[in-house]
Amino acid sequence: MRHPRIKTCSIIAGIAVLTALAAWLLPRKRPAPAPSVVVSGVISPSSLAVDDATLFFTAFVGEGKNTRVLFSMPAGGGAPRRLAEGQMETPSVAVDGSAAYFTSYGEGSVSRVPRAGGPAQVIALEQRHPNSLAIESGQLYFTARDPQGRSLLKLPVSGGTITTLALGLRDLRSIAAQPDAIFVAAGDRLIKVPAAGGQSETLLSGRGMLLELAESAGFVFAAAAAPDTLILRVPAEGGEALQIAASPGRATALVASEDRVYWSTRGDGGRVFAVSHDGGSAEELMAGSDVPASLALDEAHVYVALGEKSGRIVKLARR
Repeated sequence: MRHPRIKTCSIIAGIAVLTALAAWLLPRKRPAPAPSVVVSGVISPSSLAVDDATLFFTAFVGEGKNTRVLFSMPAGGGAPRRLAEGQMETPSVAVDGSAAYFTSYGEGSVSRVPRAGGPAQVIALEQRHPNSLAIESGQLYFTARDPQGRSLLKLPVSGGTITTLALGLRDLRSIAAQPDAIFVAAGDRLIKVPAAGGQSETLLSGRGMLLELAESAGFVFAAAAAPDTLILRVPAEGGEALQIAASPGRATALVASEDRVYWSTRGDGGRVFAVSHDGGSAEELMAGSDVPASLALDEAHVYVALGEKSGRIVKLARR
């Protein structure tokens, strides 16, 4: 018969292991510098992108939230400049060295506008509810509704022939691009689609609804709702998925640098977290009453779009 003291010690040891694991995965707080306001007084800012010291975002103008404007401005602060406007509703924005690209959900189009300003050019028409832009190697990838779900499409950044890469993707929430493949979050599945076309491959399933994707350093990172947020790391070439962090709330955005992952959540206000690619305790970078709608990164900062009627974009020092 096992001695009661040995049994009690085993239980205590097991509790200690579980406590240590929870402390490793769950968020931790430490004093953080207050965020700097980049722009304020904008309505429902979203769709952030930052490139070469220029910040791009969209915001509603006028009454009724019928028209969104694509703005650009210095990432360090300054006066926003209007680049384009339309019935974007829930737009997606991507940027390269010469232009900014955006979807018009209600108008069924994808357009490009010079970074320096000028007339916008429609490069894809008659697309049903286009969204989820990604740009890679001179190709623009986006999704549009089809009878069975959503299609993954590509076309040259200058316009031209639209190629269908995948059809009937249900509950598609996000895409991420590498030179040879596009990664799609469709329901609880992470799907790898060859950029040149061909057979798709499921890299992950059954870990919760995948809401956001980002790719960096040979990995795809996914924010899953299960029901709170799990951050999963999946090798881009396929292999075992690893949970690297967890946080309360439902994910609203996800971005990745060369060594860290950043995400935002809603539920009991809004929060922004970070964790190393290798995993560990999620670090809470910001918390407040406004829900983050979008995130973007440059070499020094994380940019966060917040709020509705009196919306603002702030930046946090990357850590």
